[in-house]
Amino acid sequence: MTDPTTLWVQIEAREDHLAALRPGDRFALEVQAYPGESFNGQVMAASDAIDPTTRTLTVRGVLPNADRRLKAQMLATVHLKESRVSGTVIPAQAVTLRGAIHTVFVQRAPGVFQSQAVTLGHEGPREVVVTKGLVAGDKVVTQNVLLLARQFQIAAEEAAMKKGAPQ
Repeated sequence: MTDPTTLWVQIEAREDHLAALRPGDRFALEVQAYPGESFNGQVMAASDAIDPTTRTLTVRGVLPNADRRLKAQMLATVHLKESRVSGTVIPAQAVTLRGAIHTVFVQRAPGVFQSQAVTLGHEGPREVVVTKGLVAGDKVVTQNVLLLARQFQIAAEEAAMKKGAPQ
């Protein structure tokens, strides 16, 4: 079952467009059925390989279609929109979610880590752009992040128990 109010778009892009087709990037789509009109969408994912025959990269986008004017299997022309969020790019696996707050673990010294709240400007499947909460030179933990988060949680629970215990 599908929902035609949101369409997935498959874009066959040339290699030289690779830099402008990262998850979160915007594009405008034009179809012959509606000359002079464009429909705005967003890149969701890109293939990890170039097709050796066509020398193109398959990119998947999503496009709102509330009025259902666009139909499945339509051919279209895509125009890329250069819009980059400025910030620090880090691996997506470095980010954890504590309630509604995104956090990362920053190494302050060898073996010393601090949980740091961050604001994300872009979330992709492999990388995110942090717009607030990190400074240049911060060393962000990218492996065993969930284990470290659990250790922080255990330490916080133990500290709360000691604080609340009768002396």
